[in-house]
Amino acid sequence: MPRMSSKVTVIILSYNQGSYLKDAIESVINQTYQNLEIIISDNGSNDNSKEIIKNYLDDKRIIFLDYDKNEKVTKRCNAAIKIATGEYISFLYSDDYYLDDKIKTQVEILDSLDHTWGVVHGPVIRIDQNKFESLGRVTNAHDYCFEYLLKNYFDGFINPISPLSRIDCWKKYPSYEDVFIEGEGLFLRFAMEYKFFYLEKPLAIMRDHKTNTGKALKRNIHTHHTMIKKLIHETKFNQKHLNLVTRHSAKFKENVAWHTVRSSGDKSFARQAFMWAIRTKPTIILSLRTFIGIFLTFLPNVFLKPLNTVIDTTLRKKPFKVIEDYYQ
Repeated sequence: MPRMSSKVTVIILSYNQGSYLKDAIESVINQTYQNLEIIISDNGSNDNSKEIIKNYLDDKRIIFLDYDKNEKVTKRCNAAIKIATGEYISFLYSDDYYLDDKIKTQVEILDSLDHTWGVVHGPVIRIDQNKFESLGRVTNAHDYCFEYLLKNYFDGFINPISPLSRIDCWKKYPSYEDVFIEGEGLFLRFAMEYKFFYLEKPLAIMRDHKTNTGKALKRNIHTHHTMIKKLIHETKFNQKHLNLVTRHSAKFKENVAWHTVRSSGDKSFARQAFMWAIRTKPTIILSLRTFIGIFLTFLPNVFLKPLNTVIDTTLRKKPFKVIEDYYQ
């Protein structure tokens, strides 16, 4: 059994997800592990989110950070971490939710490990608006895994609602507040110093809908570029990894460009992203996907859209929908 002294801070990030928020909050309140501090950070919602949150404030474990203005998510994350008192930290977005034994299962693992282990993570179940469930693609990175995460990024990365992390990780590596939201950058920084424990059991549910932030590709490519530039100047960064980081950065840009053109999105942006990838690492021009992708950016939409439909149907792929930023 986990030690009850292992207090866990769960941080729920809320913004205009009133239709999902009740499920998110109750999935934390009803965890089988009850030694919790629950910080709900509402980032200036203008729907009914704040009213929903207020219905739960009788629970003395809940701290409500009620913001009037929508700000960078990174700033809200750092503000919540500053007041967190748990030994371990778990994040949840307000449109997602946990399975009942998420925290208990992960606390038992971290409690059994020494402090060189900073993160326990695993897969999540994705559920779309038609209630179709699938297992999200995530990395199975285990132990010291900085190089592994860079090399195998496109096998899937760490879903941000999956991990339970030691608070030391967050104190040493706070979010970069000059970007709107961070994902993989945080865990790459953690991995420079800490071991990761991979548990194959899914413990969280991610809702797949049209406003998932991972689909805001234009913003994400600039966020990732900023993160990479900062990463190589971190104290714990080993310069022997510089070529690997450069390759990773180029592949990320190529991947964004590919998804943009394959979703029949902004072809001009896709072409620019391919060129950016080539400038980052010129040898990426030899990639067949880069060559085909650049060719597709010159196809008129009257040809591109049906071609993408045929490819998706043939490969039984779910079409990827690119979104513009819907945050203020």
